[in-house]
Amino acid sequence: MAQLSFRSRAHRRLVAETVARSRRLPVRKNTVLYEANSGRGAVCNPEAIFRALMAAPDMSHLKHLWVLEEDCLNDPIVAEFEKAKNVRFIEYKSLEYYYALGTAGYLVNNSTFPPELSKRPEQTYINTWHGTPLKRMGYDVEALAAVRAA
Repeated sequence: MAQLSFRSRAHRRLVAETVARSRRLPVRKNTVLYEANSGRGAVCNPEAIFRALMAAPDMSHLKHLWVLEEDCLNDPIVAEFEKAKNVRFIEYKSLEYYYALGTAGYLVNNSTFPPELSKRPEQTYINTWHGTPLKRMGYDVEALAAVRAA
């Protein structure tokens, strides 16, 4: 097995420490974290929920955190909401991301969060599942099932 570089080991350590520290902090009950397709854009059902909450006058107390990959931090939605005081965009898998996962009161995703997330009892996890549950995934796809059977 190849050894990890010092940089990779240091980053893993920082992530582990950030996750552990964030779990000792209070959950921010008015903070909503949104992630769609592992940060590949502010899209799909999480975007619809975000826009509905932003438009609702009785939800103006909420703080919104959007998770985006570095390449997506220049998406049009960033410019659209750059002046909103209650909206921030954070980079996927950054230390700020892991901190937010551990402290946000609401977690909204259309796929899944990384294994570092261990939902706390005070958090609400809303998974909107991108697509339809009737589609085929993994070994349910015939080509993959044939490979598995071989």
